[in-house]
Amino acid sequence: MLYPFKIMHSLIRAALLTALVFGTLSACTEAPSWQKLLASKIKEHYPSYDVQATPDGALKVLRPNLPEARVNVDEIAQFCQRGPKDCNYATDQMLLGLQSQ
Repeated sequence: MLYPFKIMHSLIRAALLTALVFGTLSACTEAPSWQKLLASKIKEHYPSYDVQATPDGALKVLRPNLPEARVNVDEIAQFCQRGPKDCNYATDQMLLGLQSQ
């Protein structure tokens, strides 16, 4: 009589394990956006800045004792699609601009 319960227990364990694996994979495979990548880069260099994504795809950067700044994400993404050298240049220019605007 215990045999059906062992099978049911194994099936339930397998189903839960499968759900856990798929849940973990789906959480890890969220496509990164240029907004998220650039926002994290800004926060890495300027922890006191508050970075907010705007509905139009840009970033609004709130800086202490400085006026609010806007980052055109699409413009930087175009440079990044050319290759790492252009991407690094565009990102560095953005970071320098945020420091002094």
